[in-house]
Amino acid sequence: MNLRKYNSIGYLLVCVFYISCKSLEPVPKIEVKSIPETYSNVNDSSNSTEIKWRDFFADKNLISLIDTALLNNPDILITLQEIEVAKNNAGLRKGLLYPTVTAGGALSCPGLVPLFRVA
Repeated sequence: MNLRKYNSIGYLLVCVFYISCKSLEPVPKIEVKSIPETYSNVNDSSNSTEIKWRDFFADKNLISLIDTALLNNPDILITLQEIEVAKNNAGLRKGLLYPTVTAGGALSCPGLVPLFRVA
């Protein structure tokens, strides 16, 4: 009975190993498509990055709203403050590179209380 049990487990393992084995398939090559330098059906010669936003919008109210939003934008204000802090820290670190001069001295008379002391 034990031998039959081990034989069936052995056949099961052989079947599992046989089913799990698969020959390696080559990886398919990805076709690289070239991008054309120019598109043949496009007649527009203007570049949208060259147009200033003030020239793009014609409405004066919209321009004033955009100006107000840009002036009061908290993200921009925080970023400007962080830039100032970074500039100050850079100046402080640059100042630590310069040499420093320290001096010290003492003036006293024998038998008298010290009159002048510099540390």
